[in-house]
Amino acid sequence: LPDKAFTSLQQLEYLYLANNKLTVTPRQLPNTLSIADFAGNHLTEIFALTFGHKPKLSKMKGLQYLDLSNNNLTKVPEGLPANIVVLQLGRNRITSISRHSLNRIRNLEYLLLQHNRITAGRVHKEAFGKLRKLHTLHIFNNPLGKIPAVLPGRLSSLMLLHNAILKIGADDFASAYHLTDLNLSHNRLRSARLHRLAFGKLRRLERLDLSANQLSLLPSGLPPSLLALRAQGNQISQLPTDALLHLSSLRELHLHHNLLTIGKIAPGVWRNVPNLKLLDLGHNDLSYVPPDLPESLEYIYLQNNRITTITSNSFISTPNIKVIALRSNRLTSAGVRKGSFGGLRYLQVLDLTGNPEYINVFLHSTTQGTAGSNRTTSRQG
Repeated sequence: LPDKAFTSLQQLEYLYLANNKLTVTPRQLPNTLSIADFAGNHLTEIFALTFGHKPKLSKMKGLQYLDLSNNNLTKVPEGLPANIVVLQLGRNRITSISRHSLNRIRNLEYLLLQHNRITAGRVHKEAFGKLRKLHTLHIFNNPLGKIPAVLPGRLSSLMLLHNAILKIGADDFASAYHLTDLNLSHNRLRSARLHRLAFGKLRRLERLDLSANQLSLLPSGLPPSLLALRAQGNQISQLPTDALLHLSSLRELHLHHNLLTIGKIAPGVWRNVPNLKLLDLGHNDLSYVPPDLPESLEYIYLQNNRITTITSNSFISTPNIKVIALRSNRLTSAGVRKGSFGGLRYLQVLDLTGNPEYINVFLHSTTQGTAGSNRTTSRQG
C-alpha cells in the first residue's frame, strides 16, 4: 500500500485491513482512527511512524483497539499510542517483551499475547510496570518455564495455560492481588514444586484451573474466596482431611481423570465445602459412592469408575441432588438397592448407561425431568 493511502481520509475511524498479504503497515495513518485491524497478514515490521512515534503523528489519541494478531512479528512494536485499550498480538513469532515496548500504553486494559514464542527469561522485570489499568493478560501457548516477574497490580484475569511452567514460588503472584481468574492448566506443575503459600495472597481469586498438570495432591493454602477449582487430569490419589480447608465458598470441584480411591478420601473432607453444588469424580478408581457428601450438592458425576453397589444410604446426605451420572461403572440390578434414589425429590437426570445390565430404578413420584416418572429404565450404553 502507498504510505499515504489513507492520509486524506480525515474522518476515518475504523480501518479494516485484515486477511491480506501486507508485509509492512503504511507509514502514515489518519489521526482520527479508533480501531485498526491488521490481523491475518504477513507483517514483520511496524514502522515507528505508523502509530505516532514521531512528533507529528503522536496526536493519534483516539486509537483504542489495535489488532496485529496472526502475523510474523518477532517483537512487540514500540511507540504505540498511549490510549490503546485492547492490543491483540496473538499468533505471531514474538520471543521477548522489552522494558519499554508496552509501558507507554498507559490505558491498556486487554493484552493478548497467546501463541507466541515468549520465554520467561526474556520478559523484562519491568515490562508491565506502568500498565496500571491492565486487567486481562493472555500469555497461553508460549514456552514460559515460570511465572513472569512483577505482574500488574490491577490484573484480574491471567491465562497461562499450555506453557511449560514447572514451579510456583511464594511470591510469584505477590503483585497480582486483584486476580479473580487464574488458568495454569496444561503446564508441568508438580505438588512438590508448588510453594504452600503460592496462592495464599490471592484473596479475591474465584476461579483456579490447575487441570492437566502432574499434581499428586491439591495445593494447600487455597484462598477462601475460591468458587471453582479445576484439577482434573492430574495424578491426585488422595484427599486428606485438610485438602479443602477454608473453602466454604467453593461451588464447583472438578477432580475427574485422577487416581482417587475410596480408601484415600478422608472422612470429613466434605465438611469444609458446605456450599458445594457440583462435584466431578468421574474417571477415577472409586469402588462405591463417597459417603457424607455435602447437603448442598446438586450435580455429581461418578462415571467411569468401578462402582458395583448403590445402597439406600448412598445419597442420603444429598436431598437437593438434580443430576447423578453413574454411567460406565460395574453396576447390576442386584447391586442397586430398591429405593436407593426414592427420596431424591429434585432429581432430574439419572444416567446409568454403559453398565453391565439393564437397571430398573424406582424414583420419587414428584421427581421432575428426564427421571420424572415412578419408574425409569436405564439402558446399557
